Amino acid sequence: MSAPNLSKFLTPNPLGVRELNFRALGTKCHVKIRLESERQALQFAADTLDWIKNFEEKYSRYLDTSLVSKINEAAGQSWIETDDDAEQLGDPLISGAGADPDSDHTTNEEEFIWGTDPLAADGGRTPSIAASAAQIFLSFTADAASG
Repeated sequence: MSAPNLSKFLTPNPLGVRELNFRALGTKCHVKIRLESERQALQFAADTLDWIKNFEEKYSRYLDTSLVSKINEAAGQSWIETDDDAEQLGDPLISGAGADPDSDHTTNEEEFIWGTDPLAADGGRTPSIAASAAQIFLSFTADAASG
């Protein structure tokens, strides 16, 4: 992954949105960031690039040293030790879009949409939707704004 000079490339557009463009996992990546200060945006971008670098080092099929490359190299010949993260990613009952690993009756896909934690029962943080002949009702709990 190539890391750009963040302050040079994170100039906000008229709506305050900054766009971070880079290459990772063999493709072009784009992250749009809208935060109040340049410092927050730079920190978010740096944290994002660090997370992606670690993810790529572990899971990229383009790096000979990654876990995925080691698994592919050993296929049919020997076992490869993995960690809990890799085990969960490989288990569709935990990481599949329709899975509900925390048994809160909300799928991983729904948890992603609503920004909740798929591994922790959220106790009513997901929305409820009801419809009548002329109206649709959406109710949800949101965190209070800070700052």
